[in-house]
Amino acid sequence: MNFNELLLAGNINYPHNIFLRFEEECYTYADMWKITNRLANGFLKSGIKKGDHVSIILSNRPEFIWSWFALAKIGAIAVTIDTRLKGSLLQHQLKNSESMAIITEEEFLPAILDMDIDRLIIVSDKEMAGSEIDLIHFNCLLNENEVDSGLIEYTLQSGWPLTIVYTSGTTGPAKGVVNPHETFVLSGKDIGDAVGMNQTDNLYLFLPLFHANPQLMGIPALLLNGATVVLGRKFSASSFWDTVNHYHVTLFTYVGTVLSILDKVTPPKVHTSLRTAYGGGAPEDIWRSLENKTNARIMEGYGMAEIGGFAIMNSLKESKIGSIGKPRELYDIRIFDDHDCELPAGEVGEIVVRPKVPFSMFTSYFNMEKNTLSAMGNLWFHTGDLAKKDPNGFFYFKGRKKNMIRRKGENISAYDIENIVQQHPSILENAVVPIPDEIAGQEAKLSVVCKKGEEVSIEELYMWLLENLPSHMVPRYLEIREAFEKTSSEKIKLQVLIDEGIKHVWDGEEKISR
Repeated sequence: MNFNELLLAGNINYPHNIFLRFEEECYTYADMWKITNRLANGFLKSGIKKGDHVSIILSNRPEFIWSWFALAKIGAIAVTIDTRLKGSLLQHQLKNSESMAIITEEEFLPAILDMDIDRLIIVSDKEMAGSEIDLIHFNCLLNENEVDSGLIEYTLQSGWPLTIVYTSGTTGPAKGVVNPHETFVLSGKDIGDAVGMNQTDNLYLFLPLFHANPQLMGIPALLLNGATVVLGRKFSASSFWDTVNHYHVTLFTYVGTVLSILDKVTPPKVHTSLRTAYGGGAPEDIWRSLENKTNARIMEGYGMAEIGGFAIMNSLKESKIGSIGKPRELYDIRIFDDHDCELPAGEVGEIVVRPKVPFSMFTSYFNMEKNTLSAMGNLWFHTGDLAKKDPNGFFYFKGRKKNMIRRKGENISAYDIENIVQQHPSILENAVVPIPDEIAGQEAKLSVVCKKGEEVSIEELYMWLLENLPSHMVPRYLEIREAFEKTSSEKIKLQVLIDEGIKHVWDGEEKISR
């Protein structure tokens, strides 16, 4: 089954179910089918055809989903781009993806008008002034007649690409992950089964739609099960539970520091419609805390855009607190050492993946053949992430391989330090990164952000670390920040902390401020 067949099945099986709630707007599955058919016809008449790459630079709004579905119906490929990009970073993704058109809104025009692009489709409530670029009003495309069902690409060849999603680019230029139609359908089936999704569920999606999480781990499962997406503009901890209860949310997906932040603002007991939250980035203490406060289940998993969203996950049938679960049956997943030899249960190594089912993973990094080949060492996709496996087959995440700190010949897990530090009552978020050192090889640098209205001094924090961490794991360098720079998926940009070095941090050995 390809994605277009999935859309058709949703329309046939659940035409009267609400597919999308956005603030006060509601759209049924039948509405979505008709709207995206009209838009697909508008795309065709505007010159967009099968195989064309079209960038979507939109905030979380219905037009994003309409555009994605309509492009799929004509066999075009949606390039979903971070709305915060500008300058050379934006230019790289537009050029690398070979986008022939952009769908955007007024807010992002200043950055886009400097780009070399021929066709610009604007989502706006007013008429747009002309320019040298071919400006097309989105509403004009929506006013086209419904596309003939014979023009919808139901017979796409196996492995036909549906999206290109760009990685954060922390280790070089951002790479465009090409995912085929089948990847989304397979992910939707497994996610739906794992969380027991049904047509009474309301799934809250607040992460950016250009990110792989809502695309792979949210919308396909909804389509298969007739459920409803409650689309939020962005994550807001202060209004989170009000939103959940207002829309009778039963499920939401999370990544990064979302749960850690949410736990800090959640009272000891909260009455809520929520039954399950699933995602990646739940330390064990946060997991236990939120389950106790909400009576909902936390369902932790592990994945990335390259490996079909979640490749490893807990489920209603099998779950173990503190773990990232077991591999989906689609994949062969192992733990390798630095020489690509498999490690036994209990030992920490790199997560490597290969598919058992065709097109269940990404097909390439677009226009980056060398990067694709280097990631597939010995025909295994190397994730760059560390984990261990227990004798019962459950996996346990141990952080990024590049952020393992090698101090005086000993490996220290930044991930383990962060989990302990997060237990400090005044700390909202924290991150640990390696800093090069001539004598030790590497030292650990800890950066923290305090909860609003609370403070902790460097000296107090240092004494707390001495009391709560083994001596060899106590970071040498400490800093208290106002905020962290983050990726679109609410992950702290660790490379920024590494690049900043130790110019303005406290040194635990010298006990002075640099």
